[in-house]
Amino acid sequence: EDIDIELRELPQNSNVITEVLEGRAQFGVANAEILISYVNGAPVVVLAPIFQSSPAALVSRAERGIYGPQDIAGKIIEINAKKSGAVEVLTMLNLEGVKPSQYQVTETSLSLNKLLNNQTDACEIYLTNEPYFLEKFG
Repeated sequence: EDIDIELRELPQNSNVITEVLEGRAQFGVANAEILISYVNGAPVVVLAPIFQSSPAALVSRAERGIYGPQDIAGKIIEINAKKSGAVEVLTMLNLEGVKPSQYQVTETSLSLNKLLNNQTDACEIYLTNEPYFLEKFG
């Protein structure tokens, strides 16, 4: 049977789950944020996983001496608290025994500038595209 699909880019500062729940989209591609919405009572359904593991990660400059989660203690990390990547990264730190009291979180600038300009020790990134930009900018 024929399926008519229109692919649209999510407007900046929009939330895919909100777009679906408010009827502006019938389907959306989401991440772990959908689990938070479900737990909070949103009538959402996960149809299929796209990633086998989270693409959210922390990256730092080599001279910061961060080689594993425990090295985050005493450091400043830049995280986008409005996106689920933050939940995934913070959960990873917690599972590795690194408690929130051991590091400082600063809100993201939505760019890699703070990391590149040595204004933060580590930055939350999305593994599918941001390593490319880091390599490009040195």
